[in-house]
Amino acid sequence: MTTPERTAGWPIRWIFVSTILAGSFLLFLVQPMVARMALPQLGGAPAVWNSAMLVYQALLLGGYAYAHLLGKLMPKAQAAVHILVLLCAAVWLPIGVNSTPTPTGIEPALWTPWLLTASIGPLFFAVSAQAPLLQRWFAFICPGRDPYALYAASNVGSFAGLLAYPLLVEPLLPLRAQSWGWSIGYAAVFVLVIGCGWLLPHRREQAMPLEKGKRPARGGCCTGSYWRWSLRG
Repeated sequence: MTTPERTAGWPIRWIFVSTILAGSFLLFLVQPMVARMALPQLGGAPAVWNSAMLVYQALLLGGYAYAHLLGKLMPKAQAAVHILVLLCAAVWLPIGVNSTPTPTGIEPALWTPWLLTASIGPLFFAVSAQAPLLQRWFAFICPGRDPYALYAASNVGSFAGLLAYPLLVEPLLPLRAQSWGWSIGYAAVFVLVIGCGWLLPHRREQAMPLEKGKRPARGGCCTGSYWRWSLRG
């Protein structure tokens, strides 16, 4: 295989890696960020943080379930639906905590799930579906290819988001700048998802299956023929 054939698939791979990396970074950056924004309103009791973690885990599970159910649609339809979900969730930008005060007589730990769901629920839900959904899309475009770069991107983005907030974001940026910075990142992920969706085939049958007994080439997932097919599709 020639060098151009080996490297032709790298643009596709890096589009997906970049999208998953950015989505995972935003997903795990928003958790301490929103907790910091809600601190004056809810306080810092352990029960409040436990309630917040319950919300995050429930939304994450919901996002995974949504990505699984979306897999029943045709590839292009999956992209259209997910882009629409991201667009609808953008109504909650710039990200922040709802200013509704805690009702009298209600424990902050009990009010936390309602407050966080109303404040960031749609955004968190939409971004949480990124990793499993884009891994499926990558399999449509490059069947049989090594997916571990995508898993690695998800893990690296998650750790980077968790570490970036206490080390860089909180010490250097006021809350308003944090909110707008996250919102700009969300817009970048939205554009990347559109790029990934544009590469998808219209139907499952149009995915590029490997010939029987043929091993996928090393180094790239698709050759230049895919790009020509995609432009025609």
